[in-house]
Amino acid sequence: MNLTLIPFGLIEETNEFVDVHDVQRGQKCNCICPSCKTPLVARQKDIAWHFAHSSKKVYEKTRNECDYSFFLSVRMMARQLIGSKVILGLPEYSGFVQGAIGESYDHEYITEDFVVTQEKNITIDNIEVETLFSGVHVDIVGSINDFKFVIYFTHPNRDTPSELFNPDLNKCGVISVSLDSLPDFFSQAREEEKSYKSALIE
Repeated sequence: MNLTLIPFGLIEETNEFVDVHDVQRGQKCNCICPSCKTPLVARQKDIAWHFAHSSKKVYEKTRNECDYSFFLSVRMMARQLIGSKVILGLPEYSGFVQGAIGESYDHEYITEDFVVTQEKNITIDNIEVETLFSGVHVDIVGSINDFKFVIYFTHPNRDTPSELFNPDLNKCGVISVSLDSLPDFFSQAREEEKSYKSALIE
Protein backbone atom coordinates (compact mmCIF):
# COMPACT_ATOMS: atom_id res chain seq x y z
CA MET A 1 0.00 0.00 0.00
CA ASN A 2 1.30 3.44 -0.93
CA LEU A 3 2.28 5.50 2.12
CA THR A 4 0.43 8.54 0.76
CA LEU A 5 -2.85 6.61 1.11
CA ILE A 6 -4.73 6.75 4.40
CA PRO A 7 -6.52 3.58 5.61
CA PHE A 8 -8.24 5.10 8.66
CA GLY A 9 -9.98 8.45 8.98
CA LEU A 10 -11.11 10.41 12.03
CA ILE A 11 -14.74 11.34 12.64
CA GLU A 12 -14.24 14.70 14.31
CA GLU A 13 -17.61 14.83 16.12
CA THR A 14 -17.04 11.53 17.98
CA ASN A 15 -13.20 11.47 17.94
CA GLU A 16 -13.46 7.91 16.57
CA PHE A 17 -11.22 6.31 13.96
CA VAL A 18 -12.96 4.40 11.18
CA ASP A 19 -11.92 2.07 8.38
CA VAL A 20 -12.47 3.26 4.79
CA HIS A 21 -14.54 0.07 4.35
CA ASP A 22 -17.02 1.16 7.05
CA VAL A 23 -18.04 4.60 5.75
CA GLN A 24 -20.05 6.03 2.85
CA ARG A 25 -18.20 6.75 -0.38
CA GLY A 26 -16.81 10.19 -1.19
CA GLN A 27 -17.30 13.24 1.01
CA LYS A 28 -20.24 11.55 2.76
CA CYS A 29 -17.68 9.73 4.92
CA ASN A 30 -17.52 12.85 7.15
CA CYS A 31 -13.89 12.19 8.11
CA ILE A 32 -10.76 14.29 8.49
CA CYS A 33 -7.10 13.43 8.21
CA PRO A 34 -5.70 12.61 11.67
CA SER A 35 -2.43 14.32 10.76
CA CYS A 36 -3.31 17.64 9.10
CA LYS A 37 -7.09 17.80 9.85
CA THR A 38 -7.94 18.28 6.15
CA PRO A 39 -11.37 16.83 5.19
CA LEU A 40 -11.12 13.41 3.56
CA VAL A 41 -12.98 11.61 0.79
CA ALA A 42 -13.43 7.83 0.82
CA ARG A 43 -12.24 6.28 -2.45
CA GLN A 44 -13.77 2.85 -2.87
CA LYS A 45 -13.61 2.27 -6.63
CA ASP A 46 -10.47 0.23 -7.23
CA ILE A 47 -8.39 -2.37 -5.42
CA ALA A 48 -6.55 0.22 -3.28
CA TRP A 49 -9.46 1.50 -1.20
CA HIS A 50 -8.29 4.49 0.83
CA PHE A 51 -9.05 7.95 2.15
CA ALA A 52 -7.66 10.92 0.25
CA HIS A 53 -7.46 14.61 1.08
CA SER A 54 -10.55 16.28 -0.40
CA SER A 55 -8.88 19.59 -1.16
CA LYS A 56 -5.54 19.60 -2.94
CA LYS A 57 -5.32 23.35 -2.36
CA VAL A 58 -5.56 22.92 1.43
CA TYR A 59 -3.31 19.85 1.31
CA GLU A 60 -0.51 21.79 -0.41
CA LYS A 61 -0.30 24.00 2.71
CA THR A 62 -0.23 21.04 5.08
CA ARG A 63 1.88 18.55 3.09
CA ASN A 64 4.83 18.67 5.49
CA GLU A 65 2.65 17.90 8.51
CA CYS A 66 1.03 15.06 6.62
CA ASP A 67 4.04 13.09 5.36
CA TYR A 68 3.32 10.21 7.73
CA SER A 69 -0.48 10.25 7.84
CA PHE A 70 -0.55 6.53 6.90
CA PHE A 71 1.39 5.51 10.01
CA LEU A 72 -0.30 8.08 12.23
CA SER A 73 -3.76 6.82 11.25
CA VAL A 74 -2.68 3.20 11.84
CA ARG A 75 -1.18 4.06 15.23
CA MET A 76 -4.32 5.89 16.34
CA MET A 77 -6.59 3.06 15.17
CA ALA A 78 -4.39 0.50 16.98
CA ARG A 79 -4.76 2.49 20.21
CA GLN A 80 -8.53 2.58 19.74
CA LEU A 81 -8.74 -1.18 19.09
CA ILE A 82 -6.73 -2.15 22.19
CA GLY A 83 -9.66 -1.69 24.58
CA SER A 84 -9.22 -2.41 28.29
CA LYS A 85 -6.68 -5.22 27.96
CA VAL A 86 -4.34 -6.80 25.44
CA ILE A 87 -2.85 -10.28 25.19
CA LEU A 88 0.63 -10.47 23.69
CA GLY A 89 2.44 -13.61 22.59
CA LEU A 90 6.07 -13.09 23.54
CA PRO A 91 8.86 -15.28 22.10
CA GLU A 92 11.43 -17.13 24.16
CA TYR A 93 14.40 -14.96 25.09
CA SER A 94 17.81 -16.61 25.43
CA GLY A 95 21.28 -15.48 26.37
CA PHE A 96 24.74 -16.96 26.75
CA VAL A 97 27.86 -16.66 28.89
CA GLN A 98 31.37 -17.26 27.66
CA GLY A 99 34.54 -17.90 29.61
CA ALA A 100 38.11 -19.04 29.19
CA ILE A 101 39.50 -22.35 30.46
CA GLY A 102 43.14 -22.69 31.47
CA GLU A 103 45.94 -20.27 32.14
CA SER A 104 48.01 -20.66 28.98
CA TYR A 105 48.22 -18.11 26.20
CA ASP A 106 46.04 -20.29 23.98
CA HIS A 107 43.24 -20.87 26.44
CA GLU A 108 40.08 -22.54 25.31
CA TYR A 109 36.70 -20.77 25.42
CA ILE A 110 33.45 -22.39 26.41
CA THR A 111 29.99 -20.98 25.81
CA GLU A 112 26.89 -21.85 27.78
CA ASP A 113 23.40 -20.89 26.64
CA PHE A 114 20.60 -20.14 29.07
CA VAL A 115 16.91 -19.20 28.82
CA VAL A 116 15.93 -15.86 30.34
CA THR A 117 12.20 -16.42 29.82
CA GLN A 118 10.10 -19.05 28.06
CA GLU A 119 7.74 -18.30 25.18
CA LYS A 120 4.39 -17.29 26.69
CA ASN A 121 1.26 -15.17 26.44
CA ILE A 122 0.97 -12.19 28.76
CA THR A 123 -2.16 -10.19 29.59
CA ILE A 124 -1.78 -6.45 30.03
CA ASP A 125 -4.72 -4.73 31.71
CA ASN A 126 -5.57 -1.34 33.25
CA ILE A 127 -4.71 0.14 29.85
CA GLU A 128 -4.01 3.85 29.37
CA VAL A 129 -3.41 5.20 25.87
CA GLU A 130 -1.27 8.16 24.83
CA THR A 131 0.19 8.87 28.24
CA LEU A 132 3.54 9.93 29.72
CA PHE A 133 6.09 7.37 30.87
CA SER A 134 9.65 8.28 31.86
CA GLY A 135 9.03 11.75 30.49
CA VAL A 136 8.01 10.68 26.96
CA HIS A 137 4.64 10.19 25.27
CA VAL A 138 4.00 6.49 24.75
CA ASP A 139 1.17 4.70 22.99
CA ILE A 140 0.05 2.32 25.72
CA VAL A 141 0.80 1.80 29.41
CA GLY A 142 -0.78 -1.09 31.27
CA SER A 143 -0.11 -3.49 34.12
CA ILE A 144 0.95 -7.09 34.49
CA ASN A 145 0.17 -7.78 38.14
CA ASP A 146 2.08 -4.99 39.95
CA PHE A 147 4.45 -4.25 37.06
CA LYS A 148 4.01 -1.47 34.52
CA PHE A 149 4.23 -2.51 30.87
CA VAL A 150 4.70 -0.06 27.99
CA ILE A 151 3.99 -0.52 24.27
CA TYR A 152 5.54 1.97 21.86
CA PHE A 153 4.72 1.84 18.13
CA THR A 154 7.61 2.64 15.79
CA HIS A 155 7.66 3.51 12.09
CA PRO A 156 9.82 5.63 9.74
CA ASN A 157 10.70 8.89 11.51
CA ARG A 158 9.48 7.52 14.85
CA ASP A 159 12.16 5.52 16.65
CA THR A 160 12.03 4.27 20.22
CA PRO A 161 13.07 7.18 22.51
CA SER A 162 16.32 6.68 24.42
CA GLU A 163 14.45 7.29 27.71
CA LEU A 164 12.66 3.96 27.27
CA PHE A 165 15.94 2.04 27.23
CA ASN A 166 16.63 3.27 30.78
CA PRO A 167 13.19 3.98 32.25
CA ASP A 168 12.63 5.69 35.60
CA LEU A 169 11.01 2.54 37.00
CA ASN A 170 13.37 -0.36 37.67
CA LYS A 171 10.65 -3.00 37.54
CA CYS A 172 8.77 -2.56 34.28
CA GLY A 173 8.56 -3.92 30.77
CA VAL A 174 8.93 -1.95 27.55
CA ILE A 175 8.31 -3.32 24.08
CA SER A 176 8.48 -1.50 20.76
CA VAL A 177 6.22 -2.74 17.98
CA SER A 178 7.31 -1.89 14.43
CA LEU A 179 4.55 -0.89 12.01
CA ASP A 180 6.95 -0.80 9.03
CA SER A 181 5.56 -3.93 7.34
CA LEU A 182 1.89 -2.86 7.52
CA PRO A 183 1.70 -1.20 4.05
CA ASP A 184 2.48 -4.58 2.41
CA PHE A 185 0.20 -6.39 4.85
CA PHE A 186 -2.68 -4.02 4.06
CA SER A 187 -2.14 -4.46 0.30
CA GLN A 188 -2.39 -8.21 0.73
CA ALA A 189 -5.51 -7.81 2.87
CA ARG A 190 -7.15 -5.73 0.16
CA GLU A 191 -6.37 -8.37 -2.46
CA GLU A 192 -8.05 -10.92 -0.19
CA GLU A 193 -11.02 -8.52 0.22
CA LYS A 194 -10.39 -8.06 3.95
CA SER A 195 -10.83 -4.73 5.67
CA TYR A 196 -7.76 -2.86 6.95
CA LYS A 197 -9.25 -2.94 10.44
CA SER A 198 -9.44 -6.74 10.47
CA ALA A 199 -5.89 -6.94 9.10
CA LEU A 200 -4.65 -4.63 11.85
CA ILE A 201 -6.40 -6.68 14.55
CA GLU A 202 -4.79 -9.80 13.12
